[in-house]
Amino acid sequence: MGHGSFAAAAARAGLDGTLVPDLPPEEMAGWSEAAEGAGLANVLFASMTTPEQRLRSLGDLTRGFLYCFAVRGTTGMRESLAEELGPFMARVRRCCYAPLALGLGISNPQQCRQAAELADGVVVGSALVKAAMDALDRGEDPATGAGRLAGKLKGALL
Repeated sequence: MGHGSFAAAAARAGLDGTLVPDLPPEEMAGWSEAAEGAGLANVLFASMTTPEQRLRSLGDLTRGFLYCFAVRGTTGMRESLAEELGPFMARVRRCCYAPLALGLGISNPQQCRQAAELADGVVVGSALVKAAMDALDRGEDPATGAGRLAGKLKGALL
């Protein structure tokens, strides 16, 4: 499809931005130009193992916000957030002036509240998919199941 065509189609579909996890900043020039031309924010990622120099570069290149990983390893729900999350987020704040969103492994209201104390935004994915699938298994509308959890997560932030 190509960068330009995809960016234009994404913008027409109502997207505000994109997360392209397998496209490192060193290889994203063509995509960045197409996204910017279509008015899409190009959101980048940072993990607990990202060195400070790279954090600075990511902070300069990201648009919208920098997506910070709340866990080491793969995506999915966790019992608790990583102990080193506070120091990691403090390090990112020293290196980056973009708003920070924290995601991966956040699945319940308590974790959502903890993440919100460290970041400007909180991202929840796997837990909402699980809530939708659980509702479907019970014969309910999946959106209703995900909506119930989303309401609890939102309530934790108020």
